[in-house]
Amino acid sequence: MKIHLIDSTQKLYDAIGKSLKEMDLSATVSVTHDEAVASIQKQSPGIVIINMSKELTDTEDLCRKIRKIKTEGYVYILLISPREREKEVASLIKSGANDYIFKPLSKDDLSMRVMIAQRTLKLEDSASKSKKKLIRFAKEDPHTGLLNRRALLDEALKEMGRASREKKNFSAIMIGTTNFKKIVSTYGNETADEVLLELSRRLKAICRPYDVAGRYTVTDFMVFLPDTGSKNAQKVAKRILSAMTEKPFVVKGRKMNIMLGIGLSDLSYQNVVDNNTIDAHMRNDLLLDSLVKRSETAMEKAGKAGRNSIVINA
Repeated sequence: MKIHLIDSTQKLYDAIGKSLKEMDLSATVSVTHDEAVASIQKQSPGIVIINMSKELTDTEDLCRKIRKIKTEGYVYILLISPREREKEVASLIKSGANDYIFKPLSKDDLSMRVMIAQRTLKLEDSASKSKKKLIRFAKEDPHTGLLNRRALLDEALKEMGRASREKKNFSAIMIGTTNFKKIVSTYGNETADEVLLELSRRLKAICRPYDVAGRYTVTDFMVFLPDTGSKNAQKVAKRILSAMTEKPFVVKGRKMNIMLGIGLSDLSYQNVVDNNTIDAHMRNDLLLDSLVKRSETAMEKAGKAGRNSIVINA
């Protein structure tokens, strides 16, 4: 547990340092606001103890600055306040402080407050992890780990806005497994699920870091390609096709052929509206819907054209 003390008095620093040592803890120290902010940004301490001395003025401003710092985890702010400044405590809590001790403080007071801070930080860390899991589960397709349909389209709308701002084109690729029904009827649902899982693994591996890939339907995958026009989208589609078909699929010792149809379409940045109005959102939703449908139509044509085809619907 990292602890940072903001203090300009050596006497209190020595006393706190001794108490923390008995708890198998130690603290770094800074004297001024600027030093404190820089140190907290660099070290990301869990607990910050502020001694409200005469030299250290405007503690409210300091609490607000600490709260604005982006750290690895939550920062617990503990104040050490003279009794005569008791009236300031309420406004300091509003500014971001968590707890306070009045001077003179005993070793037991400090130990108890630090233990409360440690417990709060554990709870905060647990809540943060749970929140991240919930967000991930809300966005991920549970079987493949790719984005689910809703999250996929949400990310696509964000990328469309960026394309408009940066004046760059935007493309979409839809990938369908054209012989999936045959795989189900021949090998069963469990094997078919393994095929979809392997397809998703290969798709993740071939996509660029900034591409947006997800599961669009039960058997169809979709990739949105930022900063990519039709010609480059074709190159990406060919790489995806090669990655998914060149190496045989082996599920439970069975080697099987996977047949794909790939459709792609693109969108000019000039058509996208980049502002936060209802009309802009409606227009971009319609543009995205058109982009997806054009890709879907192209994918269906690719499926009818024969094994492992790519069709462009500009």
